[in-house]
Amino acid sequence: MYPIMVDLTNRPVTIVGGGQVAFRKYQKLLAENAKITIISPSINERINLNKVNWIKAKYSKDLLADADLVLACTNDKKVNEQVYQAAYPHQLVNNTSDKYNSDFYNVATFKYDGYVYSISSLGKDPFATKKKRQALQNWLDK
Repeated sequence: MYPIMVDLTNRPVTIVGGGQVAFRKYQKLLAENAKITIISPSINERINLNKVNWIKAKYSKDLLADADLVLACTNDKKVNEQVYQAAYPHQLVNNTSDKYNSDFYNVATFKYDGYVYSISSLGKDPFATKKKRQALQNWLDK
C-alpha cells in the first residue's frame, strides 16, 4: 500500500449504502468538501440531505459512472463485492466488508496542532487501530 493524502475538494465520490458505516464515511468526506452521492433505498437520518445527492434506489453499475472514488458500505457482502467488481477502470473502490477486494482502505486519522496523524493496521484490525488512534490523541492532549 502506498500512503497518500488526496484532495477530494469537489471530486465526485459515491457511497453505496446508507447505514451507520456510510454515515461515518459521509462525515469524513463532507469535511473534505467532496461532492457526495449516496445510493441506497434508505439513508441514515443524521445525513444532511442538503449536502449530498441521494439516489433512493438499489445499487446498479450505471449509477457509479461519474465517481472518482467509490465506497461500498452496504450490510450485504455480495452487493459490496458486486460494486468492487463493477467499478470502471478509472475508479478506486473501498469494499468496507473485504480488504482483499478493495483498491484501498481508510486509515484512522486525527488533526492536532497543525499536523495530521494517521494509523493503520494494514486492514488487519480496524477496531484496534481506532483504539491506538485514540490513545495517541489522548497522549498528545496531555
